[in-house]
Amino acid sequence: MIEFTPGTLDENGVFTYTASGENANAVCKAKLEGAKVTLLSITGADDDSFVTEGLVRSALNYGANRNAYTAYAAPECFDKRVIAVLQTLGFENEKEMLVCDIPDALTGGCRRCK
Repeated sequence: MIEFTPGTLDENGVFTYTASGENANAVCKAKLEGAKVTLLSITGADDDSFVTEGLVRSALNYGANRNAYTAYAAPECFDKRVIAVLQTLGFENEKEMLVCDIPDALTGGCRRCK
């Protein structure tokens, strides 16, 4: 079983989510700023899209529980594999950023199937 565990929220709004267990040892770093969550990095997930998706969903849920509504990710901070997962969750290109509404990302699966 893989466990997703939140880290602490620091004074700058930065927090982490860790995936551990069953050969998983990955971390998602994000920043909470009012009504938005910015994904900063995902490390250690290698080619495991399920762990990547779990980390992203966990971070977005963490933000949503603290009144965040919109999520952002700078494409240059992520490899193509992570970007593909973000797009599957509903992130779209908008002014050189990947953007999505958090409730939409959390309420379903593949957004390409609309």
